[in-house]
Amino acid sequence: MKTRFRIGPFTFGSSGIRFSPWRRGSGVSVPILGAKGNSFGKIKLGPFSFYFGGKKRANKQIEQRSTPSGKPLPKAAYKPWSEADDRELLALFRQGSTVTELSEHFQRTQGAIKSRIYKLMMEE
Repeated sequence: MKTRFRIGPFTFGSSGIRFSPWRRGSGVSVPILGAKGNSFGKIKLGPFSFYFGGKKRANKQIEQRSTPSGKPLPKAAYKPWSEADDRELLALFRQGSTVTELSEHFQRTQGAIKSRIYKLMMEE
């Protein structure tokens, strides 16, 4: 749980100092010093609330993912496999390419390469 406290329109906490003027559930929040995050706002009309601004959290979560060793994921880590990729993967594997070489070639993790080869071999 993060600790925050307010003095007038200013909020102090672990994410820095924010200017946050709110009135009856509506207002804006703008980072001032040492802030992590973006500005955002909220409009409240009766039982309905509407937020605007800020980043989408889903994109931020994907950017922060990494391999178990702590290295960032390869560029094509979540890219779907195409039929052309499948044919090339099997051809290179049958020619004797190692999983490490295939991982670098396709810009995917070694686990992704191994599981795709297994799947393609089982389908044949």
